[in-house]
Parts: sequence; C-alpha cells; structure tokens
Amino acid sequence: MTRPPALPDPLVPDGEVFERMDRAERLQHFLVILSFTALAASGLPLLAHPSAAAAARLVAVHHASAALFIVALAWHVLRALLTVRGRAHLRERVPRARDLRGPAGRYRPVDKADYWGFIFGSAVMIVTGISMAAPGPALELVSPAVFRALVAVHAGEAVLAVAVVLTWHAYAAHLRPGVFPMSRVWLDGRVTGAELRRDHPLEYRALVESRRATADGTAGPEKSIIGTE
Repeated sequence: MTRPPALPDPLVPDGEVFERMDRAERLQHFLVILSFTALAASGLPLLAHPSAAAAARLVAVHHASAALFIVALAWHVLRALLTVRGRAHLRERVPRARDLRGPAGRYRPVDKADYWGFIFGSAVMIVTGISMAAPGPALELVSPAVFRALVAVHAGEAVLAVAVVLTWHAYAAHLRPGVFPMSRVWLDGRVTGAELRRDHPLEYRALVESRRATADGTAGPEKSIIGTE
C-alpha cells in the first residue's frame, strides 16, 4: 500500500472512467451485505441467551437471512465457474508468490486474502449452520461431542467474521489513505484511470501497453469504457 504510484500515461488519462463491477456483481455484493448484516444482528444476540420468545424471533430472522446469504453466495460461485468473466476473475484471485514482491494487478494481495477468507469462512458457517438448523439428522451423522464442537465453531467464526469485516475489510476497501471515507465502486461499479494507476499498477501498465499496440489506442482489458470525468 505504500509503494508509490506509477507515473500517469497520456494513453490512459487519470480522469477516464472504467466499469470495474458490472450490475450482477454489484447486486451480489449488496445481497451479501444485506444478509450478512441481518445474520450478525440476529445471531450475535443469541450468544447472550435471551428469553425463549426473543430467541425464537431471532432464530426465524437468522434462518431467513442465512437462506438469502446462501442464494447470493451460490449465485457468485456459479457465475465464477460458468462464465468467461467469472473464470477470468477467479484465476486472477489465485494467490501467487509474486504478489508479495511485484506491483498489484486487478487484485492486491490484501484483496485476495479478503476474498478467500470470505469464501472459506462462509463454507464453515454454512456447514455448521445447517447442522444446527437440523440437529436431528446432524446427530445421526456425528456424535454429540462433535455436534457441540460444530456449535462452538459456528459461534466463534461468527464473532471472527464480524470483527474482520469491521476492521480488515473496512480499512482495506474504504478507510485506507487515498480512498477514505469510502470507495464507491460497490455502488456504481466504476474506477478512474488514476485509481487503476495507484492501486493496480500492473493492470494499468497492461492497459497502457495494449493501447500502445493498437491503431486507435482504445483497446484494453476493461471491456466497458464509460468515458471521462
């Protein structure tokens, strides 16, 4: 994050605007935010052992939120595996040794860690959550001791997930210098040439080189060029 940005190139003006997240990706992100917030708001109070009536209401909200979260995550995974754009982004999210040495491409090392932590953490929460929602079938498959361990893992992972979102993700995506008070890419899906140059210098360099190699100087890895600010 402290590496100085690349020098601006006239082929990619700082004010040029690119589509970074398409509409489907922004909708997926919104559904995850909505369902995750509802899951945290309904799940964390259960750790305080509320009354039976309050617990029943919280559990109902928690289960509905979990269903929405699973739908959003399944949509994301299917799109990542079954579409050209999704597979390309998935390949670019694979951690590599050079991430720690060289300039960042489409995804910075912190972005990759954030993403894979979310994917694997979600898998843990879904498996343990389904076990808790259907204790009868779960206890036919595992011992009571293992079931209690699944409950403990679910609670611990929930607290960890909320803490990570409020610290790691909030800083990396929104509160770091140059972005504070908030990145708007999750709202409008757009980034500028200046943001590419600062945060994704390897991708910026590839864009410059691809334009330099074409007659009209407009080609590049980003398919949707919005225009200039």
